[in-house]
Amino acid sequence: SSSRPGNGGMRLWSYVSGTAAETEASKLALGMEIKHASFNTGFSGAKLVCAAEQPIEAWSGDDKQRLMDAAACMLTELDGAMFTGCDMNTTTEDMDYLAERCPFVLAAVGNPSCCPNAATAHGVLGALDATFGGEVSGKRFVVHGCGNVGRTVALGLVERGAEVLTVDLDAARAVLPGCKMLDAGGEWWATPCDALVPCSASGLLTAKRAGQLQCEAIVGATNLPFASEEAQAVAERELGITFVPEGAARDTRPLGPQSRSEPACDV
Repeated sequence: SSSRPGNGGMRLWSYVSGTAAETEASKLALGMEIKHASFNTGFSGAKLVCAAEQPIEAWSGDDKQRLMDAAACMLTELDGAMFTGCDMNTTTEDMDYLAERCPFVLAAVGNPSCCPNAATAHGVLGALDATFGGEVSGKRFVVHGCGNVGRTVALGLVERGAEVLTVDLDAARAVLPGCKMLDAGGEWWATPCDALVPCSASGLLTAKRAGQLQCEAIVGATNLPFASEEAQAVAERELGITFVPEGAARDTRPLGPQSRSEPACDV
């Protein structure tokens, strides 16, 4: 609704085209709309998607700073119509920098005891507990993406007595205590498990990959794990897999400076 300010994270990613970036931004904003409506946050759905012209790993600190400066100018021009926070390839440090330049950032800024990435991860862990009746011990999980969120999810599952298989394009990130690493170049999605836990990029599961899934559930932090409606239909309708959308799996209602008085990262 245009009567409410929009809220959604700031995503930095390399897309095959400007059209692809715009399409994902639209889908992500719709997902945020559903999330905000579900939890009655008072925000409407939005997403700030930044399409990189060069590989993310090639970005320098100066490149990131220029992006944050441009984002600050845009948010200031919108004058409260949009608030943003962390997302893929943007960090709490980026948000601290952005918050110094405009007041339209909600990412636990000013509250060092609360990390929004950890809040997201614990939301996913709670959703996994609920999906399996409060007992994940002895079950097998494949965690795809071992960055700030996926790492915490994987280690949290290990602490709960689960068997955890990790996969990441950066193999070094998938090496975690108590976890077994899968080959990112292999058919990781076809690994038999109780649940696939996507914590990485959108569009992981094509219709072909969905047809090869061997899991009971898909529960994770990825906004759009399916590449198409067809892929989702294959997983849910044909294979009977339980899909918990990230809007339900990772309840990270907008965190701002006022979060200081709340339990740190307890969602």
